[in-house]
Amino acid sequence: MKGLLHYHFHNYLRSHRYIPPLSLYILSLVINYTYTPNPILDSYSFTSLLLFFMMGWFTVTIFHAEDEGQKRITVLHCRNLRKYYLSLFTMCILIGFCLSFISVAYPIVFNAFGVETRVLHLIMGFLSHFSLSLLALSLSALFTRELIQNQSNTWWGVLGVLVISVAISTLKDTINGFIWFFISR
Repeated sequence: MKGLLHYHFHNYLRSHRYIPPLSLYILSLVINYTYTPNPILDSYSFTSLLLFFMMGWFTVTIFHAEDEGQKRITVLHCRNLRKYYLSLFTMCILIGFCLSFISVAYPIVFNAFGVETRVLHLIMGFLSHFSLSLLALSLSALFTRELIQNQSNTWWGVLGVLVISVAISTLKDTINGFIWFFISR
């Protein structure tokens, strides 16, 4: 398993598909924390939502780093399709973990908050980042090449599911009130 993870990591680095999402995420972090002081939980909620979308991008690029022929050779070499996909998911989880850590540590290192941060803020910030990155991973994995044959549908599917999930979570109270209005009549 360690060798397969090593292979996937180096293959992904050689593909250079990580550069656009990583650059955009780091740039967004820098811009978000340029103006100080920032509120702690509001800033973390913005960057965790941003990480939610970026992890969708990372997931699809990790799963599509190999072409179809290279994937077949890798699966034959590792002799287990479950082990192959487990290494891809593990790599996505590790990237989500690292980006979550960077997202929580960056504003603290550069003193971007106006108040002193407590351990509870750090725990809540890390858990919100990491849980949303895992959610994006699980939603985006449904739209990889293995399940969706047309690659343009992959990107529209990922983007659509991520946007709809954010919209539903923000409109939950409105939807509940709307449903309650019609039920009470």
